[in-house]
Amino acid sequence: MATYDQGEAVELLTRAAAAMPGNEHHPARTAAAVALVEALRGLTGKAGFSVRDDREGGLLVELRAGDGTLKRTWVRTDKGVILVRPLRSVGLPAGELVEVDGLRLTGDESQLEGAQEDTYYQPRPGESRPRRSALAVLVQAIIQNMG
Repeated sequence: MATYDQGEAVELLTRAAAAMPGNEHHPARTAAAVALVEALRGLTGKAGFSVRDDREGGLLVELRAGDGTLKRTWVRTDKGVILVRPLRSVGLPAGELVEVDGLRLTGDESQLEGAQEDTYYQPRPGESRPRRSALAVLVQAIIQNMG
C-alpha cells in the first residue's frame, strides 16, 4: 500500500475547521484556551510582567515599567474564546471586552497555535514556515489592550 504525505492535507483541513462557524466552542478548543491562558503564569517575572488570579475567575495581568508605571489587563476564557479587557490603574474597567483573534486548534486538536505563519523564524529548507506561537499571539493582544 502506498503512503502519502499528509502535511498539506492536514493544513487544509485545519484551516477549514478554523473557519467554520461555531468552531470556537469546540470542546478541544475550550480546554486548549484554558491551558493557554494558564501558560501566561510562566511569564511572571519577565520584563516587568506579572500574572495573578482575580476574584472573578480570570487573571489580572500587569506590566510594570522601570519608573513604576503600571498597565493592566484582565484575561479569561469563555467556552473556548479568550477575552481581554483593559483596566485602569485602580483595577476598574477602562474599555470593552475584546475577543482574542488569530488563534486556531492544531491539526491534532491538542493545543492552540497562531493562525498566521511565523515570519520571525526562517523555515528549514524543504519545510513550510511554522505558525505563530499561541502564547505570542495572546501576549500581543494583551499588550494592545492594556489600560
